Amino acid sequence: METNERERSGLRLKGDYTNASSGYDKDTFGTVSSSNAYYDEPYVSSDSSHLIIMDDAAAGVMTGAFMYMFMALLVTGITALLVASSDAMLAAIFSSRLSFYFVIGLEFAIVMGANAAMKHNNMVLSAVLFFSYAVVNGLTFSVIFLAFEMASIQMAFFSTAVVFGIMAFIGKVTNKDLSSIGNLLIIGLVGTIIVSLVNILIGSSMLDIGISVVTIIIFLGLTAYDTKKIEMIAVENSDYNPAVISLWGAMELYLDFINLFLRILSLFGKRK
Repeated sequence: METNERERSGLRLKGDYTNASSGYDKDTFGTVSSSNAYYDEPYVSSDSSHLIIMDDAAAGVMTGAFMYMFMALLVTGITALLVASSDAMLAAIFSSRLSFYFVIGLEFAIVMGANAAMKHNNMVLSAVLFFSYAVVNGLTFSVIFLAFEMASIQMAFFSTAVVFGIMAFIGKVTNKDLSSIGNLLIIGLVGTIIVSLVNILIGSSMLDIGISVVTIIIFLGLTAYDTKKIEMIAVENSDYNPAVISLWGAMELYLDFINLFLRILSLFGKRK
């Protein structure tokens, strides 16, 4: 049930941010400007008003990304609750492997469609597909309300919100170059996915606990990394609709939050 639509891409950013952790392909934002801006070096311009405009634009993109992420989480949660309360919906989704795999395949198809829409700077279609993804994700997430007690789900969500907020704040205010850390985290994420697949055959509970702990650490780091990356992409792609970049950033942050939540819930949640 873990959401793993993230994969390495090659957004052409300055510094070492060329191996971004986006779920979208490397050409999503087209041609990147030729400025020499780095994450750990402030943009320098002889026109102070231009610098203020760029800062305001980046701030607007960041605000939009978190707003869209919150709305998507709300859509996913409401959808999951509605499905969990309907025996007919649960039967339609989980009665057979074919129907369940269809929903999973639909998720990947929507992500690919969102990638194409964002590449073409289509804000309306990007928004429709992003929130469609949130709805479809809610279909599969409905199972957590059947497997875990509500108090545990609430505890996991609150805990995730706290640690996510802390790491996002760190990513926003730091002047450090996080590229090398981000690349290591992506490698680590791929490793945990492989080990998780192997553990399906082994069935080791201790290994599953270890995977959960490592995954939590990885997505905490990715939260800070992605927050910083969104700001840089906003500056480097001024020719794109800021709302489109916000939606892209919201998808990144949404995936970080969801994976953190799932692993915290599996590690500390009380099952029914």
